[in-house]
Amino acid sequence: MSDQVVSIAGGGAHSMAVTAAGEVLTWGQGQYGQLGTGRNDDRWVPGKVPSLEEASQVFAGARHSAAVCHRPFGDQLWVWGWNGFGELGLGDE
Repeated sequence: MSDQVVSIAGGGAHSMAVTAAGEVLTWGQGQYGQLGTGRNDDRWVPGKVPSLEEASQVFAGARHSAAVCHRPFGDQLWVWGWNGFGELGLGDE
């Protein structure tokens, strides 16, 4: 894991960072899946979000998260966490 951080974001009770290597790190409360680990556990030290690579930016909401990742065919926006009011933009709640 690269220690150099190039972008950060703070949410309601969690934080996020992007490293120079394009890894996404999250820590804090995770009860709504906002840490991107596939679980709802809290994590108090930064840990990598699996499956996200070549990230350039992160965004943290109250209970949800997002990251922009570079792909060969263009950038993609990845979203995860609580979707109680359609925050994730998936067309559902």
